[in-house]
Amino acid sequence: MSSSVVYILDLKGKVLISRNYRGDLDMGIIEKFMPLVMDREEEGNMSPIIQHGAVTFAFIKYNNLYLVSVTKKNANVAMVFQFLHKVVQVLTSNSSKPIESKLQSSSILCQRAGHLSLPHVTNN
Repeated sequence: MSSSVVYILDLKGKVLISRNYRGDLDMGIIEKFMPLVMDREEEGNMSPIIQHGAVTFAFIKYNNLYLVSVTKKNANVAMVFQFLHKVVQVLTSNSSKPIESKLQSSSILCQRAGHLSLPHVTNN
């Protein structure tokens, strides 16, 4: 998998956590994500993968959060989604705290899980 950047956003598109793994994308690219999602929702053409120019956004929505992987490479999308779901699983396991309150203390997860731009599957 070759994610360039992984973001965790709130429903308004505010970046809560981000990690730039490859350095080949401008961190401001995420500003294009929410308008694209809103346009797709209005058109009734929603998909968990959005291509915009040379950039691909792959995302999942969990409760009040968007977990977004952005890349310019030809990524293994199945692995991207598996990684995003594992992030949610790790953040929601072993605690009754809401996921949003754990994000700041768990920001290191994005740094460690995606070592060398190759996020690893984390098995419990």
